[in-house]
Amino acid sequence: MQELWGSSGITASDYEIGGADPLRGVVGHGGPTWSVEFLTRSDGYTVHGVSRCADGDYEDMLRHGEG
Repeated sequence: MQELWGSSGITASDYEIGGADPLRGVVGHGGPTWSVEFLTRSDGYTVHGVSRCADGDYEDMLRHGEG
């Protein structure tokens, strides 16, 4: 994940918070994103990202497959 994101200019690092069922993953900042994270745990995973603002009408962009 770090290599893939790094090729897009995203600075990525490992993330882990402990406990019996630790949450592990990769978080990143920069490049085409404001922030992005991929987190895993024994019961599944999440992907969350926030992009920079872009000009345009969101609903129109969705109709054209841009969202």
